[in-house]
Amino acid sequence: MSPVLLIHGLFGSLSDPVILGAFGATRVFAPDLIGYGAHRDCAPEGWTLEDQADHAAAWLRGRRDGPVHVVGHSVGGAVAQPARTPLRELQRPSFIPRMGIRRMVDTVNE
Repeated sequence: MSPVLLIHGLFGSLSDPVILGAFGATRVFAPDLIGYGAHRDCAPEGWTLEDQADHAAAWLRGRRDGPVHVVGHSVGGAVAQPARTPLRELQRPSFIPRMGIRRMVDTVNE
């Protein structure tokens, strides 16, 4: 299975070991968006969803050069939508708002 790029929503990171562990042997990438986690102090005034998508794309390019499944949770789904442009190598975007991690994993594995 192709690796998975998780794009979190307003409540923050999806890089918790419990979340990542639910994907089993599948490689999962879970960057912090601008204004969250490691980038908490980097939030410029007036950033856009496209800025977040460009940030996620640049972060992923530094770690992966092949296709990934894109899973955007909540607002992450809105970020994932423009991410398809800067990351043409992405495949099978999935937008899964308001679902638990188990449903997210099941959807990616379908």
